[in-house]
Parts: sequence; structure tokens; C-alpha cells
Amino acid sequence: MSRHLSILRTLIAKDLRIEFRSPGVSYTMLLFATLVVVVFSYAFFMIDDKVRSYTPGLVWVALLFTCTLGTSRVFDREQHKGCLTGLLLATESPRVLFLSKAIVATLFGFLMSLLVVVLVILFFGAELRDPHWLLATLGLGVTGFCFIGALFAGLMAQLSLREVLFPLITFPLVIPLVIAGVKTTTQLIGPGFDADGVAWLKLMFAFDLVFVPGTVWVFPYLVKDRG
Repeated sequence: MSRHLSILRTLIAKDLRIEFRSPGVSYTMLLFATLVVVVFSYAFFMIDDKVRSYTPGLVWVALLFTCTLGTSRVFDREQHKGCLTGLLLATESPRVLFLSKAIVATLFGFLMSLLVVVLVILFFGAELRDPHWLLATLGLGVTGFCFIGALFAGLMAQLSLREVLFPLITFPLVIPLVIAGVKTTTQLIGPGFDADGVAWLKLMFAFDLVFVPGTVWVFPYLVKDRG
């Protein structure tokens, strides 16, 4: 166990160093998140005086597509000159490699989600209630999406049409997570957190409780079947 944790820390540090040295994906996610919020702010500014009611959906639309940009490419660097095979042999367990990729994707996705919330507050004048519950909502949503996304990103890394196939396969699976996230965020940017919000938050937690360990468990079998 201690050896696997050491390898996991090494892999996470490697990916973070690579991203900080050549932050192309991070810049793309940052630009896309900013662009979505700015475009919607101008689109709704003169149309509806109740534009704040749209902000929860806007947060999750921006979050969903921004995380897609980052998560779908977490295995891209390992496709050159057999790097993925070398890493699988070096780590002894494919699950450690997958867990490192999913954690890095979750980290960047969570940072981008905080940026989206800040931009929404600035451009739409939304009132944030119970920020600690909002952090929990964003954390559960990003974690569930990134683990599922990292699973299919590894499976489709060598496909030429992965940019098209990735959202077609991933989005239907995360619909319950996104709906629960929108419902919870509606209360946190609106009237306040009550029993309904707690119920939706529990649904997000149950979703992650099933899919996070499930993706970690099934990843080695998908890699083996891919050959």
C-alpha cells in the first residue's frame, strides 16, 4: 500500500509539472470558461430582468464543457512511443495510473469551477449563500464527472474521433449528477439551503460513492481488453 501511494504521488507530481511547464490545456479551459460566462452575460443582459434565475444552469453548462476539454485529454501525452505501456509496467497496477489521472483532472476541474462561480457572481450579480455547501456541491460534481471522463478518455485515447465520441458516451452517464448539481446550486444562489438541497446533495454523494470506486475497479479490465 505504501509503495502504491508513493507511486501515486510521483505520477501526480509528474503530471502537474508537465502541465505547469506547458499549460496548453489549462489555458484552453480557462479561456473557454471565461468566454461562456461573458457571452451569456451579454446575451441575457437586455432580455430578461430575472436573469439571476439562469445562473445555476449557466454554472453547470460552463463547468460541464470546461471539464470535458481537460478530462478528455488526460491520456494524450502517454500515447507517444509506447509511454502508456511503460507506465503500466512501471506502476505495477493500472489502477494507480488511472487514479493519478483522475485526481489531476479533478484538481484542475475544481479550480475552473471556482473561476466560473466567481465570474458568474461578477457578471450576473448573483448572491452566494452558504459557500461551504457550494464548495461541497462543486467538489462532488467535478469528482464524479472527472472520474467517469478519465475512464473513457483512457479507453478512447487512440481513437481518431474521440472528441466526438467522448461527450456522446460520457454526458448521458452524468445527467443525474448534473441535474442534482443544478438543483442544489439553485438554492445556494437563490433562497437558501433547505431539506430539498440536502436531498439533492445526498444524491450527488451517492452517485460518486458508486462511480468513483467503480471506475477505479473497472479500468484495468478495459485497458486489457483494448489490447
